[in-house]
Parts: sequence; structure tokens; C-alpha cells
Amino acid sequence: MKIQELVSQYVYDTDNPDLNFWLGVEYEIQGQIAAAVSFYLKTIDTSIHFGHDNPDLVYESWIRIAKCFESLGDRRVTVVDSYKHAISVRPTRPEAYFLLSRHYEVTNYSGHWTDAYQTATVGESASVHYLNYQQPLRTDVGYPGDYALTFQRALSSWWVGKYDLSRELFIRLENWKTPVREEYMGTAKYNLDQVGRGFESPNHVVEKKF
Repeated sequence: MKIQELVSQYVYDTDNPDLNFWLGVEYEIQGQIAAAVSFYLKTIDTSIHFGHDNPDLVYESWIRIAKCFESLGDRRVTVVDSYKHAISVRPTRPEAYFLLSRHYEVTNYSGHWTDAYQTATVGESASVHYLNYQQPLRTDVGYPGDYALTFQRALSSWWVGKYDLSRELFIRLENWKTPVREEYMGTAKYNLDQVGRGFESPNHVVEKKF
């Protein structure tokens, strides 16, 4: 639905969280980040305070807010806080853990690999029993599939000194029970070629950003 149509409906129903959310999506697509964030925040507010009990929508709104600020490139604290807000709303969903771990991965500051590993590990543990029961989100937030947190653990564990675990997890990804997207499988195989499948470590795990 186009913005004009959404706005026409919104005028008569400003406290509708669905309309607020989709207006946020449309403004985000257009690169109007301030407007997008304001509608996502209103989605959260109307969902919480106007009797619309939809925690998944609140969760997704926080993720979209994080991605909006991530696109600006210089709002790390806000991005991290937004992902953490999402996790607090739905602590058994995997997407926000994955996105936060990946954000730590690509952010160059002291301790970022430890944060990436910790987030992926906690997320994998929290969501493992619920992966098959999650309702799909309304938008594509960049979560590739049920292997995502295992991939993040495999990648980050090498950089925190857990070399054998890194190999084990990359090998697990090679034999994953569901299809793994080509770029993730390619990274797993490449890193195994670099570090070896035994205890030798001829090279090192290569950081891969998607």
C-alpha cells in the first residue's frame, strides 16, 4: 500500500498500530529515517497503551528502529539499545539476538567480538526450543534462518579464543538440517579450509559481513 493510501486511512485512525507500522516501513524505504522512527515509536506506544496486545509488532518495531539508526552509521549506542529493547519484549525470538550479534561483529571497538559471541550464545540458548513456533515477522529484517545464531557463534568464537568450538560449529553448519543460504555456507566452508578440520590452525577465521 502506498503512503498516500496509508495516510488517508491514518487521518481517521491515528491510534491504529498497524497503520503506524506500515507508514514507518514506507518512510524507511524512502530513506526518511526521522519520519520512519517516529511512526515506529508510535506503533509501540499505541500497541502498549491502547489495548492492542501485539508484542510481536512491538518487537519488530524496535528492530526496525535499530535498523534505521544503523543505516546512519554513527548511532551505535542507540542501535544496541533498540535491539536490546526488542529482546526484552520477545526474549525467545532469534532475530534480534542475531542482528545485535552481527552489529557487534562489524563494529570495531574493544571487546566487540566478546559481545558478539555472548549475544549469539545467549540467543541460541533462549530461542532453540521455540524456533518452530515463531510467527513470521511482517518484514524482512535480515534474519537468514534457523542457522543464523550458530553461524554467529562459529564466527565469533574463534576471535575469543574458542578455536575448537569454532571448527565444530562450522562443521555443524556444513551438515545443517535445513538449507543454508549460499553466502553463509560459503563462508563456513572457506573458514574451515583456512583453519582446518582438525587441531591444526594454519590461518585464521575470516570475518564476513553481509
